[in-house]
Amino acid sequence: MAPRMRYWAGGTLVACALVAVAYLPPRPPHPPPEKLRRAPEEVVAQRVGSRLATAVWAWQALERRDSLLEVARSRGLLGDDGVVLMVESGLPPLVGEVLEGILHTPDSVLRSNGTVGPLLVAVLLDTVRVTDGVRSGTPWGTRVTYVLPQATDSRACIAIVTIGTSAARMILSDQFTPLQIRRYTPPAQIVGPCAYALRFGPPGRAVGEWLAESQYLGAQDPRWVTATGAVPLTPGVRQPESQVWWWYGGTTIELSGCAAGNYESCRDAVYGKRVYRTDKEMMERQAFARNVIPPGVAPQQRYYSIRHPLGWSGGMYLSDLLGDQGEERFARFWRSELPLDSAFSEAIDMSLEEWTQLWAQAQIGIPEPGPGLPLGTALLGIVLACVMVGGGAVLVNRRQIH
Repeated sequence: MAPRMRYWAGGTLVACALVAVAYLPPRPPHPPPEKLRRAPEEVVAQRVGSRLATAVWAWQALERRDSLLEVARSRGLLGDDGVVLMVESGLPPLVGEVLEGILHTPDSVLRSNGTVGPLLVAVLLDTVRVTDGVRSGTPWGTRVTYVLPQATDSRACIAIVTIGTSAARMILSDQFTPLQIRRYTPPAQIVGPCAYALRFGPPGRAVGEWLAESQYLGAQDPRWVTATGAVPLTPGVRQPESQVWWWYGGTTIELSGCAAGNYESCRDAVYGKRVYRTDKEMMERQAFARNVIPPGVAPQQRYYSIRHPLGWSGGMYLSDLLGDQGEERFARFWRSELPLDSAFSEAIDMSLEEWTQLWAQAQIGIPEPGPGLPLGTALLGIVLACVMVGGGAVLVNRRQIH
């Protein structure tokens, strides 16, 4: 082999080696520095503390349920319709006035169907935080606990709104404005799953089991009770609400596969089956919560705390179904005693997978299916190919036959 060709072949091998080093699977990450590592006893303490906080929360939910029902019974409120606001004593009057304005539209939309009592909205302040290794309470924003009719003998549906410590301090010191209260208490998330119970009655068995498995995630953001109401889906066009969640990484592997046309991914997303799970501690914590939390009691869910395959917009799944298909079809689906997929196809005239694909496309757009390369990888490959072809052409033109 001529010296020039040997140099060229050696350069090509070096370039291939550099590409391999850059793009082959990475080595295991280095362990964190010693100062960032947690001692085993600290990990165990945090795990026990997390489970203790969940158990305490479940016990407090039942205790507050009993006390609220007793107060509502003594005041003759259990026979009312719509939304009944119960504000903790000691709160400034302005808080109650603002919350009444916030809940005016849901109150006009929700009407009891005769099988469920009123929606009791209790507003409390979270002023106590436990700091000795157990993180409890709500440091910011609000946290809503829903006590559904099956946990109150159909006497009422209860939404316990706990205003976080930071906002509570502002309210108690009169350093707040009506706008701040509205920011912390969006109406759709206050009424949550109770909106469906009051409007459509108790769900069918399969629908109820599906909701309970995900702690009522799909019913926790009923936008149809707000002034804007429900909005029909436009296939392939993202909804305005989904734009915000998209920028926060609100998609999942299952949701992306569903939007691209993989019906198996659609089923995985709806039924909460994760294809890719890495957080073992989170899975164990969720399993513990399902065993401890009583039936009919549900916490307000946030995507970052449960990582459900439906993604950031999972709380609007049933709300979007209602807006897209109308109340009559939705009511047939909600009350059906058939299995979930059969109830869906019988009431909606579409399969569960077909409609979920349209919904996923409205959240994240239509992905381009098939394999793809990052832009930097593609450009590097093109540059290397051009260099090799150009270098080979130069060598061929310079060859001399003696």
